[in-house]
Amino acid sequence: MKTTRLIILALASALFFIASCDDDNEPFVPTVPPSNLDYPNHPSDTVTIGFFEEATSGPASILGDTVISFSFTSRPYHEGDMAIDNSTGEIIFRSTLSPGFYEIDVTAVNEVASQVFRRALVVNKLESPPTFSNDIQPLLQSKCAPCHTNPEGGLPYYLDYANASQAIEAILDRVQRSPDEGGFMPMRGEPLSAEEVGLLQGWQNEGLIE
Repeated sequence: MKTTRLIILALASALFFIASCDDDNEPFVPTVPPSNLDYPNHPSDTVTIGFFEEATSGPASILGDTVISFSFTSRPYHEGDMAIDNSTGEIIFRSTLSPGFYEIDVTAVNEVASQVFRRALVVNKLESPPTFSNDIQPLLQSKCAPCHTNPEGGLPYYLDYANASQAIEAILDRVQRSPDEGGFMPMRGEPLSAEEVGLLQGWQNEGLIE
């Protein structure tokens, strides 16, 4: 009788082990659709390109099961002037791209779903280099008043070229913060648009022309 019990226990253990192995060998079933697309090289989701320049978005960061493939559309559409690497999501902007603003929608597809990310990037292709007097000073006058437009106000005076050019890194940092984050500018104002941020970035990229 004791031997019979031992045989039964051994058989039960073997069956349990076989069932566990079967569970381990079950095929992977993807369940997570593409989500949280981001371009880490462009925290403000804005790409500013000089008139004669080529540029890239850098690879996309995204969540989701299995291999993801990428495609894109732009508004307005420019065939041949932009291209995307369908495995990394990196977008190439060629030097032939016409000046203007472009909104880029990126589509990511895996075995679970297809997801469209609207305005994943905004592209600002400059027609000519922005200058302080023509482009930046009017923007600062509009967005930074009254804190930084009064030379007697005790704060940095950004309508002066020397002050604004020296502070461009700090300005770009502040205007790209979220409104509920400390140091956000314009204080108690509306966030700058992607186009306005792109103009400041373009001024910096093109050499801070006065």
